[in-house]
Amino acid sequence: MYKKSEGSVLLIAIFISLVAVLLVVSMSSLSTGNVKQISNYHMGKLAYYASEAGIAEVTNYFNTSFLNWGKTLDETSLPVTTDVQTLDNGAAYWVDNITYTENNKIAVIDLIGKYKDSYRKVRARIQTSIPKYFDDYGLLTDGVITINGNKTLYMSIHANDGIILSGPTSTQNDSIVTQSEDPDAEEPDPETNPIGGYVDPIEVPLVPVDDLRTFTQTGINLDISQADLSAQIANAPAGSLIYIGDATNSSNDSITITGDMQGKVIFVDKGIVVNAQGVQNLSNVMIISSAGLTVNGSVDFLSSHDDQLDTVFACNNDITLNGSRIFKSLFWTNGSFRQNGTSMAGRVISQNGITFKGNFTLTATSKLYDFGTFDNVASLSSWQQVSMDN
Repeated sequence: MYKKSEGSVLLIAIFISLVAVLLVVSMSSLSTGNVKQISNYHMGKLAYYASEAGIAEVTNYFNTSFLNWGKTLDETSLPVTTDVQTLDNGAAYWVDNITYTENNKIAVIDLIGKYKDSYRKVRARIQTSIPKYFDDYGLLTDGVITINGNKTLYMSIHANDGIILSGPTSTQNDSIVTQSEDPDAEEPDPETNPIGGYVDPIEVPLVPVDDLRTFTQTGINLDISQADLSAQIANAPAGSLIYIGDATNSSNDSITITGDMQGKVIFVDKGIVVNAQGVQNLSNVMIISSAGLTVNGSVDFLSSHDDQLDTVFACNNDITLNGSRIFKSLFWTNGSFRQNGTSMAGRVISQNGITFKGNFTLTATSKLYDFGTFDNVASLSSWQQVSMDN
C-alpha cells in the first residue's frame, strides 16, 4: 500500500513539473512575441514619421520655384528609390511617384518611409494657390506710397516705409490704408482709423525674372529686331510662351499689342515700351521685361475672364504708366511704379515705392488669373497611409 502511494506522489510531481515547464515555455514565448510586437510597432512608427518628413520636403520643393510644379519625378531633385534621404535616427524616405490632377492644380505624391525592416507608404495631396497678398491689397510696396490728388479706395493699400497722401481720400468697402514705418500709430480700423494705422511689415514678393526667362524660352523664341515681330506675337497660338531676345543690341525697344491676347506670356529680355493700341481693349496677357517697362496706349486694360484680373505687366526695374484711362491690371515690379494721369486702376506690387500723379480710383478688382507663372503657395491638403501594394 505504501509503495502504491509513493508511486502516485511521483506521478503527481512529474505532472506538476511538466505543467510548470509548459507554463515557463509559454510565458517565455509570449514575452518574446510581445517584445517583437512592440519592436515592430516602434519601427513602423519611425518609418511612418520618415514618410511625413518626405511630405515636408516635397512641399518645400514646390514652394522654391513655380518651375518645379508639373515636373515628373525623374525631372526633380527629390529623393528616389536609388538615392534615398536618410535621417539622423537611421530612418529613410523617398518619393515613389508623382501625378498631377484637376488641370494640374493638385499633385498626388506617394512617399515611402523605412526603418530597418519596416516600411510605410503615405499618399499625400498637395495643392497650390496664389499667395494672398496678390488679392488682399490694391497697392503693396516695401517702399513709400505717394498719391497726389483726389483718391477713392475700394481696396486696402499698404506701404512698409510709410504713406504720403495729398488731397481728399475716400475709403470705401471697408478698405484701410496701413504702414509699417511708425509702430506708435494706432491699429487700423475701417470705421475709426482707416488711414495710417500700423501693422507689422508685410513681405512684398519679388518678380522671379530669371525663372520667367527660363520658362518662356521653352516656347516660341523671337528677336526684338524682327520686322514682323508684332505679327508673330499676334499670330502665335493661344496660351503661347514667347521669349523675345536682343541678339543684335537692336535700337528697337518697343512692342505693340492689342485686343484679347489669348493668355500669352511674353518675356522681353531688355527694357521696353509697350504700346497698347487699336480699337479693342487689351486683356488676357502677361508681359515681362528683364529691365524697365513703360506702358503707353489709347485703350483700356480689361479682362477676358469673368471675375478675374488677367492683364499683368512685370519687370525687374521701374514701371512707368502713362495716360488717363481704365487699367484693370496688375503692375508688378522689383523697382518703383509711377503713374501719370487720372485713372481707375487694378493693382500694384512694387519693391521701391508707388507714386500716382493725378486723381485716382482704386477699384475693387477680382481675383488674379493664374498664368502658371506665379510662385504659388504649395500646401498639404490631405494625406493617408496606404498599402505598400497600392
